[in-house]
Amino acid sequence: MIYTISQILTHSAQRVPENTAFDSGSESITFSEADQQTNQIANFLIENGLKKGDRVGLFLKRNVKSALAVHGVLKSGGAFVPIDVDAPAERIQYILDDCNIHYLITEESLTNHVNTALESFPKELVILGVDLPQTDYSCFSRETLHDYPTHTPGINIQSSDLAYIMYTSGTTGFPKGIMHTHYSCLSYAKLSRDLYDISDADVVANHSPLHFDMSTFGYITAPMAGATTIILGKQYSVFPASLSQLIEQKKITVWYSVPLVLQQLLERGDLKNRDFTSMRWVLFGGEPFPVHQLNRFMAHCPNASFSNVYGPAEVNQCTFYNRKGKETEYETLPLGEVWNDTDHLILNENQDRVKQGEIGELLIHSSTMMAGYWNHEERTRKSILEVEVHSGLKKRFYKTGDLVKEDENGVLFFIGRKDRQIKSRGHRIELNEIEETILRLGEVEQVACYTYTLSGINEIFATVVLTSGTSIENLNHKIQKSLPKYSIPKLILETEKLPRTSAGKVDYKKLKENIRSIYDSKN
Repeated sequence: MIYTISQILTHSAQRVPENTAFDSGSESITFSEADQQTNQIANFLIENGLKKGDRVGLFLKRNVKSALAVHGVLKSGGAFVPIDVDAPAERIQYILDDCNIHYLITEESLTNHVNTALESFPKELVILGVDLPQTDYSCFSRETLHDYPTHTPGINIQSSDLAYIMYTSGTTGFPKGIMHTHYSCLSYAKLSRDLYDISDADVVANHSPLHFDMSTFGYITAPMAGATTIILGKQYSVFPASLSQLIEQKKITVWYSVPLVLQQLLERGDLKNRDFTSMRWVLFGGEPFPVHQLNRFMAHCPNASFSNVYGPAEVNQCTFYNRKGKETEYETLPLGEVWNDTDHLILNENQDRVKQGEIGELLIHSSTMMAGYWNHEERTRKSILEVEVHSGLKKRFYKTGDLVKEDENGVLFFIGRKDRQIKSRGHRIELNEIEETILRLGEVEQVACYTYTLSGINEIFATVVLTSGTSIENLNHKIQKSLPKYSIPKLILETEKLPRTSAGKVDYKKLKENIRSIYDSKN
């Protein structure tokens, strides 16, 4: 019986020791080998002072090392904190400081990135994976692990213990850390395994980087089932034809990504010359997938079922809409139905339940729900609503901020957001965070961020009122160092003053009309 996610690899190593656990093309590892090597990572961390609950930063590419680091940290009793290797140094240092991280696992190929990211970072760090001779940090090469025992460390890990913290965009101008426990993560792994019938015969493609919540399916669910996880490197996002070739060669049976990747495969993946008959599930989520494109992709996977997956990172997944063999009857894909071990409510602004077919905010109570936001009790309190669901029985519901409606069959449809959070290329982005970050740079007096759809992609734009003596070029240079790539505006326009409505609010409609006129003139 598995009670915590720290037991997953050991359980599968006992059951299917010679099955490949993780494969990233250049390297692969069996469950037996992975179990021993993750024990060495855990014992290394413990012998270097890690205590249960300590946070460990993971600064790694998409490869086998990243998977071993995840499970090594979990076995040590620590909580892993994935960090985007492409994030600017300011954001990396913020996460390290906010989480009070004293342990970092990385790799030699990222030595220059680590040096840049940690420049002038004042805290003590134990770093595994690189040698930084010009620093005061305690650095250990990966070969050091060979000196540590391969037995499971005797740490009493409980289901309520913290497993990981995943940072996402925040409304205050700083990212916020979402805390998941062994219980919530294991609940997700079991529910997703059962819903999609994942077994040790499956080959699961993991396209998402570790700091993206979709990665938990490949890093946690698949190994729990004894399945093989193919960890797809960043290069496959650039060359769809190579990606489609890999899918065919590895005989991928389960796919999970944002729709954009499937769209790229349709357009540039040479699918007419590929054999995808091994595929039995195609999962996608994070943003809308146009129905006509889904129907086109279905034609290339004759044996596959398709699942539109929905769920904020705070609950990981909570709904699904599955199709197989025939086109959907809906013009827009629904969120679908709520999955097992989960309750939902749809409430109006007065916190009353809406009638069937009416629009309201979706609230979720689930075993997969987060423990809260790291270092933000007030934010956690505001995100949770305690509701009496039966006489005397109260449950805690996460307020998703998503506006939905439900039809007579219990199918949920996404309508919009209550706030200014958007999805772009699968990333959850707070426009307020971008504005706050730009304002802190000191180059602008006013800024307005907004989105406009180009070629089916939700692109971010900004209009600014610059301070005296600065320029768009200076501003762009500073933005590149302060924001993650996925949240950098596609275009920044300068204006003498922002347009306002009669109520004095920024007139985003006029700003979007301006973008439309710019791109219409280009065409």
